[in-house]
Amino acid sequence: MKFLKGCKIHYGWFILIMCCMMFGSCMGIYANCAGLYTAPMLSEFGWSYTKITLIGITQTVARIYGSGIADRIFRKYPLRLVLSLAVVIMMGAAWFTSMMHDAFAYTVINILVGFAGAFVLYIPVPMLINNWFTEKKDTALGVAMLCSGLMAAVFSPIFNSLIENYGWRQANAVNAVIGLLVALPPVLLFAVKTPEEMGLKPYGWKDPEPMKVVTSPSDYFEGGEHPDFDTRYSVKEKKEKYRLSLVLAMFIMAISVVPSRLAHFGATSYVGAATGALMFSVSQFGNMASKLVMGPLCDKYGPKKTYVTSVSLVFLSLLLLCFMPHGTVLLLVLAFLTGLSAGNNMMIYPAAARTYSKGEEYSGYIAKISMGMNIFWTPFSLVMSALYDITGTYTLTFVLMAALDFVCIFLTLKMFPKKVSS
Repeated sequence: MKFLKGCKIHYGWFILIMCCMMFGSCMGIYANCAGLYTAPMLSEFGWSYTKITLIGITQTVARIYGSGIADRIFRKYPLRLVLSLAVVIMMGAAWFTSMMHDAFAYTVINILVGFAGAFVLYIPVPMLINNWFTEKKDTALGVAMLCSGLMAAVFSPIFNSLIENYGWRQANAVNAVIGLLVALPPVLLFAVKTPEEMGLKPYGWKDPEPMKVVTSPSDYFEGGEHPDFDTRYSVKEKKEKYRLSLVLAMFIMAISVVPSRLAHFGATSYVGAATGALMFSVSQFGNMASKLVMGPLCDKYGPKKTYVTSVSLVFLSLLLLCFMPHGTVLLLVLAFLTGLSAGNNMMIYPAAARTYSKGEEYSGYIAKISMGMNIFWTPFSLVMSALYDITGTYTLTFVLMAALDFVCIFLTLKMFPKKVSS
């Protein structure tokens, strides 16, 4: 980092660039585009959707284990070392997918990808944004998260074309190499866990004002930006908040998988493979839009109004998809709205955790929520795949997702206090 010595740009912006590139690569280029390979893989190996989901569950189990130890690893070892190793393992394992020929090899690959993913997907970006920014946290988080949708939208048509012209194996190898080249350099250049390690203060830092006399946590400005906000809750109240945010995060994560299934939905229904691939690409623009817009809206209006609106729009799209509508324009509009679920998945749980924790406690809660999300996802993904194998359609899947999203509307209302004047 000597090349940045004397630079007038706050180092928090370089951290944000690193988060954008790392998360955009690992989530957008690799994870979000994984659905493109499902149909050709099932065709080549003769597997059912349930079988490939069972193999995929090993990835989730490995990610659960990784999430359970991630907080300790991040505290004990240098951030640059942890993130760079995770990126190399994840993309290296992804590259070996192009050479595998049986279920056992694919299972080993999923375990490696899942374990490495625990250290680059759901934990480090919220942790780093929380460490390096005191102002506009939701905006910074939204910018970092939107890169997954941006890169998926840019690269998914490229990978889809490679699959059609050269086969899924060659496309997958290219996918892994591009992912590594995008994610690794910024991690090696910029990764620093806290401003204190560089003798800096977070971006937007202001000396804390004298404590106000308050009667409840909601007397503070929404989001708990006061340095001692977390002391306003008792241990019991924090546990209750944690349980509520965990359930909300688990349901939101389950719903956010819908965009990744749109390509397969199109390839196996009246919609058609071409329209299905287009729906997936459009959903990634919804993904980007949600993260780009929700951050500033949260900073201005508070997370309650912002996220209730977003979750409600996703519910509307899922409800309409239950009726299997015709018309390409309508399908693309609904695909765009389902893409908002990705923004909800990545931004609601960090905002929720900030209402009852800060600092080191915050990163611990983020790790616990991430682990809980993956634990819930393990059986739920199997249920979704079984529904498709039994019925041959995605109708019941959309019905189930719509029901979960309806519950999330009420959980979001309960999770966040009203925004009040500071």
